Amino acid sequence: MEEAISKFNINVIREVFLLAAPPHLDLLQKLIKNYYFLSVREAKELGNHRSELHFVVATLDFGSPEQMHGIARTFTALESPLAHKLIYVTAPNELTREQLLFAQEIGARYVAAGPGKNDEIKEYLKRICVDLHQVGSLAAFEAEIEAYAQAGDKEGLRRALEKLKALPAVSEESLRLLARAATHLGALKHAEGYLRRILELNPQNLWAANSLGKMYLRSGHGARGIEMLAKLSRFHELNGERLLTLGDALVQAGQTSQAEATYRQGDQLTGGTDLRFKDGLAKVKLERRDYAGALAVLGGRNFSENVISFLNMRAIMAIRGGQLDEGMEYYGYAVGGAGEDKDVKAKLKFNIGLAYARVGDLEKARAALSESCELGEGHFKRASKPLALITKVLQAQSLKRADAAQAATADLEESEWETLF
Repeated sequence: MEEAISKFNINVIREVFLLAAPPHLDLLQKLIKNYYFLSVREAKELGNHRSELHFVVATLDFGSPEQMHGIARTFTALESPLAHKLIYVTAPNELTREQLLFAQEIGARYVAAGPGKNDEIKEYLKRICVDLHQVGSLAAFEAEIEAYAQAGDKEGLRRALEKLKALPAVSEESLRLLARAATHLGALKHAEGYLRRILELNPQNLWAANSLGKMYLRSGHGARGIEMLAKLSRFHELNGERLLTLGDALVQAGQTSQAEATYRQGDQLTGGTDLRFKDGLAKVKLERRDYAGALAVLGGRNFSENVISFLNMRAIMAIRGGQLDEGMEYYGYAVGGAGEDKDVKAKLKFNIGLAYARVGDLEKARAALSESCELGEGHFKRASKPLALITKVLQAQSLKRADAAQAATADLEESEWETLF
């Protein structure tokens, strides 16, 4: 083994983050300590930006729903393709098809399980490092795409995409990279096409199905996104992140009964420890105009950023649709649920003022924007400009100067809504 390593003379040290507790942490450290090209790092450092491929190894007992939800949440949050995610299964020794699909869905690139898992995970880490040193595999493309995306280099992304398209063979991996490059370029139709081709090659590629479902949701095709995510339901019974994504999509689409059932399933899965599902149930109550019910679900705590952001977007959608009263009802819930958070209230009052300005009720707009300035206390200052414009319009109107009022009103229309979070 050592001879094989020295033969290739690997000259890049790659970081390995171990997400484990004793005794498995100690065991994994011993397994890879002799590999000079691997550097074990503390799990708390994982959130830092990295420009090189690195490994994330997490232990998992499939008999523990809490652990399954925890690893799903952690792996889903690791969006960088340079994070090479692996699972070291502590139990059981033999995995079911559903368990392997779960691992695939959350982005694991390799699963080590069974009596030989210690040697298997060592050999896998070595093989990947050797392959990268020898030919670079497709990881060189991955690093290149990530670097161009972070730098906002559109031309670089186009070059990488053309090089990938010129490869002599098409594979799931090359299509995955093509989809990522196209997404970074904003070419969503092309990205959709690549994702669909992946699913033609492998209908069980859950990464592609998940990505396609989320793409539909972001592009305004809610029904198609929900349909795609719902098709995965037979695989995600123990994946809280999937349940959360599906629940959020359903409540946004107004399908409150289905959303409530999905959030409750996630809440039961996590034993009530993940408050995001409580937030989801509160959103269902708020969508039904049940403010007291939402507060009861949250157990008296203030609305989270997630809930207030939901209310803000619902209010904006209602106002844009000509339903001012409905929008103000949502804002009333949001302001009431923000507690003593002045910054959040300042942003909400800004949007309320903007809404009144858009319908021509400048007195109410001025009052809301003035309150936003007071609450912002110099931290949130966006209300000052539209407030000055409204004051200018009102002064021009009082002096019967229609031209000045019209010019100031036009400037006011350029103000953008505050998205809060």
